[in-house]
Amino acid sequence: MAKAIVLIGLLVTSLCVFSWLVAPVGADPDGGGDIEDKFRSTIEGWVSLIQSNVLWISEAMTGLVRGVIKAVYFIVGLAGFLMWSSGVSKYSGKRLVLGAVAMAFVSEVLL
Repeated sequence: MAKAIVLIGLLVTSLCVFSWLVAPVGADPDGGGDIEDKFRSTIEGWVSLIQSNVLWISEAMTGLVRGVIKAVYFIVGLAGFLMWSSGVSKYSGKRLVLGAVAMAFVSEVLL
């Protein structure tokens, strides 16, 4: 009998504490607004996170493209200069050098 009274006392106490900790449905313990405002702020946080990640990826891809174009126009320009200066193929070497200059312009000025 004493164990039953202790058990009932613990049950009543835990129910009182639980009802004190849990706010009723619709009540906001922070006092900051309703659930719609929290939902909107959560979605806005996700959207801003996605936006920052897309900007980061686009900057990284632009840097990668810029680096690849630099390597390519250096190699093409060097090959064209060697062809032109050695006399192997002056016309093709000149076109390669002009192509390298055009790639350098695109890489350095437009990107």
